[in-house]
Amino acid sequence: SMETHAGINLGLASDKILLHFGYYDKLTSDAFLAYRFGRCAEGEYYWKYSDREDDFSQSSLIANRGFEADLNIKVIDTKSLKWSVNLNGAYNINQMLRVDFADRQGRKVGDGVFANANALGYPVGALYGYKVDETGAYVDATGDGVINEFDKDIIGNPNPKLYGGLGTTLQLGGLTLDVLANGAAGFDI
Repeated sequence: SMETHAGINLGLASDKILLHFGYYDKLTSDAFLAYRFGRCAEGEYYWKYSDREDDFSQSSLIANRGFEADLNIKVIDTKSLKWSVNLNGAYNINQMLRVDFADRQGRKVGDGVFANANALGYPVGALYGYKVDETGAYVDATGDGVINEFDKDIIGNPNPKLYGGLGTTLQLGGLTLDVLANGAAGFDI
């Protein structure tokens, strides 16, 4: 994995207002190696005493890039009463840069039907299935007159591009009230 972060923090009005802006760029390799070890005469595995052999391996490369921002405001800050407001948001792009054959199929929904797939240039777990036309009929993507597995394609993105939240905390004596709302947008489902 390789990761880059850059950010700036600002404090205003004696740090009653705090701002944070950040950028991140992360490459993640999901390298997975499985080994096979020799057996002794009784059929038990003795990995400490045996040479290992590569059984199989797979490796995909995933990129996550985006921006994030936070705004924290201390509206009231006295000994007996404290009230703060927090607003945050993030924008993220997720993309498969290398897809190992073993990582191509996604989540099974039954009877060998896959709802997700990992494809080069698309987000992780992109929605996979038949495209439909304006009448709701399946599209014959291959043009061979038959609707089958070869007509399936990437049809959506379950990963939101935008995340955000708004929260507030009110403290009065020993009583604390926290309220939090969050949401996501920018996906295609």
